[in-house]
Amino acid sequence: MRLRGKTVVVAGGAGGMGAAIAQTLQEEGAVVTLVDRDSERLDAVRADLGAETTTYPCDLTSEQEVRDLVAQVGPVDGLVNAQGIAPFNALADTALDEWRAVIDANLTSVFLACREFGRAMATATSGAIVNFSGSYGNGVDQDNLVNSVAVAPPPARTTPRFGSSVVNG
Repeated sequence: MRLRGKTVVVAGGAGGMGAAIAQTLQEEGAVVTLVDRDSERLDAVRADLGAETTTYPCDLTSEQEVRDLVAQVGPVDGLVNAQGIAPFNALADTALDEWRAVIDANLTSVFLACREFGRAMATATSGAIVNFSGSYGNGVDQDNLVNSVAVAPPPARTTPRFGSSVVNG
């Protein structure tokens, strides 16, 4: 129970990776808040994890919705970014709107969540942010360049000016 009483937000909490992370956090004693744009899947994950899990439907690609989310959730001890999409189109078959959806879901949403929750953590002078990315970020798949570029991981470790660590896995 290393995280007893710590509040952790799991962005992308309705997905498989997010749900598994949320379960592990809960087993370690964390108070888990799930965030995802898919409210039906959020409800299903919440049913599996139990009533003590809080859910917030939110489009993490919307700056205003993320700001509203931070205000609604209140102070948190941690943020886990596990959101993203993985289209399986060849570059030649990818429409621009599809490309933009991938960039928004996999990069913009992480940026917005880190920035807005990070600001709140800076005010509290504590907190941790963990970012996950897909395995396609480990190399370039010539047959699926869209996915290889869209889920490329951010730098391995950064240290914000307020002293909290950001670890990307």
